[in-house]
Amino acid sequence: MSEQPDEMVDAYLRHLLEGGEAPDLAGMDARERTDLERTFTLLDAIAGIDPDLVPPYEDDAVARQLGLSPPEPASDAADTRRRITREIERLRRGALVLPDEEAAELPDARSDLLVRVGGARIRVAIVGPGELAHPEELLREADRLFYRFPETAAVALVAGDEDLSTQVVEPQDCRPAVEAPTGLRVGPHPRRPRLALGAALRSYLDEIEPVWEEPERIVEAADRDFDVAVVAAETATEVVRRLKDEAARARIPAKGIAFAALGNYEVEELTRLVMDVARGRIASEEVGERIGRLVRDAA
Repeated sequence: MSEQPDEMVDAYLRHLLEGGEAPDLAGMDARERTDLERTFTLLDAIAGIDPDLVPPYEDDAVARQLGLSPPEPASDAADTRRRITREIERLRRGALVLPDEEAAELPDARSDLLVRVGGARIRVAIVGPGELAHPEELLREADRLFYRFPETAAVALVAGDEDLSTQVVEPQDCRPAVEAPTGLRVGPHPRRPRLALGAALRSYLDEIEPVWEEPERIVEAADRDFDVAVVAAETATEVVRRLKDEAARARIPAKGIAFAALGNYEVEELTRLVMDVARGRIASEEVGERIGRLVRDAA
């Protein structure tokens, strides 16, 4: 804003507090006029309030509902952001850590950093060390981020303590849900454990963007004793044995009966299927059809 709008704000304050004449906005351009009108509306609401009557942030339900945060010393906040950035870089996942400029433009979007890794966007909100113990309000704030920025995969709520304690939440953690198998309605709650930042993000990324190890070099069959038919039969026998063992633990009677009835026929069919694939006798789409028939026969 230029000096003229600042002078108009001062004049409006004098108008409210001393009964002076209200400033005339007729000569302002549309943008500055809109900004001033919004400022005047705010001044109308707060002018004359005794500062001693304003509660501290932790007791001010209105401030929390508006998504306002208590001021944090600039040096502490900057140091915490640097620590978070270094910790994420140590993961060696090719993550790009940036200030969350999009969220900074919105008063109710509490997010300090934006992490881009693989195909995911993770927003990082720095919170007080004690806030993670009672996450209800934090989950509401995270939910607002998911609504404001639908491309957000997760929100990392990071406390500025020694370990950078972190609670990673996803959209489903922030909203009521029906719990299986009880069918009970449960409120928002984190599903993941609270961990140090590095461990929390590594666990989450391993789930959504797994890092696969390079496969070992395949040794030519001529260099070792390898019989596809023998390996296929051994594997099929082991699979059928495990399923039969599960029959006694099955909670659904039909499932237990079906598993208990498995035997040599299924072993032979699975072995034959593997051999047909190995020898190129069937196309890939036929594999699913063969397995489907085998499952239907077993049921």
